[in-house]
Amino acid sequence: HTGGSTGASSGEGLGGSGGSTARPPPGGPSGGTNPGAESLGPELEAQMLSPQKSHIKHRFADVYPGTSNTLCKFMCQTYWATQFAAVRRAFLGDDGDAGFVASLSVAKPWDAQGGKSGAVFMKSLDGRFVVKQITRTELQMFLDYAPAYFEYMAKNFFHGMETVLCKVLGVYTIGFQNRVSGKRYMEQVVVMQNLFHERCMTRVFDLKGSARSRYVRVDSFDKDDGLSSLASQQSQQDQAQAAQAHEAAQATPAAQAQKASRPKDSGG
Repeated sequence: HTGGSTGASSGEGLGGSGGSTARPPPGGPSGGTNPGAESLGPELEAQMLSPQKSHIKHRFADVYPGTSNTLCKFMCQTYWATQFAAVRRAFLGDDGDAGFVASLSVAKPWDAQGGKSGAVFMKSLDGRFVVKQITRTELQMFLDYAPAYFEYMAKNFFHGMETVLCKVLGVYTIGFQNRVSGKRYMEQVVVMQNLFHERCMTRVFDLKGSARSRYVRVDSFDKDDGLSSLASQQSQQDQAQAAQAHEAAQATPAAQAQKASRPKDSGG
């Protein structure tokens, strides 16, 4: 930011620090009990399972140097701050949130294809995290079922339950108001682990609750993840299987009978 800044925060206190620059332990998202979480004992689990809401709103502003005139006001509201701090600490390590913030401080747009919502995606420059824009309805839905999510994560981190669920590491509302141009901006975002980070992928798939209008371009994968050729090969296999299925369907007695029953063109 240019110029000086002033800061203030409101809300309930954060119940612990979390996160680090450490990467997830070997074994990936299904690794069961996290060795780092084991050493932290029941205190961290109790923090993760706390039923008390801890939504924190931070406000700060850029000002003209040497004056009190405001250039731009900023706002960041953190939801379930205490519980998410415990999730990050159990998943990322024990060095505080400095690494988490450092990763998110530099991000780039990520052209994630295949979704129908049209949501905006970004990826931290170091590739560790994905930031997804969500609607207010989606935000409210997550806030409602957040306690169940933290209970599920606690079973994974502290009791050896395996999971392939992508880790959600924070949910926020961010915004600003430029006092010079009059521009206002506000959006809700969720921060997740990047499942492709430092992994060698042999096949990529997405589980959906519905197959209706779900398509993806085979050349739309991030080349940094090395998935383009894999997607192309899989697409060719799918097309070949579809052609074989069509030929087999045309060869059935029912199809032949239907074809024979069609009226012939009398011609002229």
